Amino acid sequence: MNAKWSSLDKLTADYIAMSGDIEGFGTSELYVTVASHAAIDGSSLTVREAFRLFDLGLAVGDRPLNDYLAVADLKEAYITADNELARHAEITPELLCRLNGTAAARTGHERIGGGDVWDERKGEYRTNETAGERGIYDRGGIAAFVDTFCMQLREAMSQEMTPAERYELSFKAAYNLSSISPWSLYGNGTALIAMYMVQRAGGLIPTAIAPDLKEEYLKSLAISKEYRNIAPFVNFMKTAHIKHLKEMTAVSLAAERKNYLAAAEKTTPAKTDDNQLEGLFAIMPEETINTDPPKIILAEDEPIPQDLPKAVDLNEIEF
Repeated sequence: MNAKWSSLDKLTADYIAMSGDIEGFGTSELYVTVASHAAIDGSSLTVREAFRLFDLGLAVGDRPLNDYLAVADLKEAYITADNELARHAEITPELLCRLNGTAAARTGHERIGGGDVWDERKGEYRTNETAGERGIYDRGGIAAFVDTFCMQLREAMSQEMTPAERYELSFKAAYNLSSISPWSLYGNGTALIAMYMVQRAGGLIPTAIAPDLKEEYLKSLAISKEYRNIAPFVNFMKTAHIKHLKEMTAVSLAAERKNYLAAAEKTTPAKTDDNQLEGLFAIMPEETINTDPPKIILAEDEPIPQDLPKAVDLNEIEF
């Protein structure tokens, strides 16, 4: 293990010891994680805007309605993950699909592609012409890969590990699930929830990828996929996590959060349609926030290539 991995054990222990005395740190860390990972999937909300959305219901900033909905639903997915961890649930395909569906609850659609239909709001596997980097073109192929992924991940998680080793495992889990790409919406986000669960199951501080590292995250993921080499992605995630620990964003925002919550208790802010999420819903035409959107046709005129394999090599998953 190189020096950077070795230093991660001490850095993690010091961070956990320091954060134990900070009021509201756990909630602050969760919010930072959710907001940062929402940005990876395209959310325009800043971390501070997400904090006020979660705590006060304030839709701060001039952001698209879908961004507020997506971030709020992603938070629910993380809370579901925490609840499952609290009852010692294992990571299974069914749980991952439920988490994905929770994240897509108000922004997903029923979609058509590859001669099949799937509902993003239910976390159903996609079946359009391509899914991931491994040549999977039907729902059965995707399901087989996710089954194997979960089985191997559970086996790996059952082993004794140092904090650095568990972080490395969590980064590999995120890469593998992202590479399989089972869902047409929030696939990266769900892979990062899986990473979060691996970390939290070991009592670790979750990795939050700073929004300003989004392009580097996507680049490292693309390079690893292109060359079928997990190292560039894992090395980037290690560096991003150490940056997160050293910057202590959740620590500073925990103090800020305490102050605005105290202020909110003393004053009742004016509830206007311009700055309240509920108000946004109220002034939007009903069809705009329809919970049953029309079907969207994907690549209807592009048939699935018949000469590409539908079987996959399940041994490609690397932990």
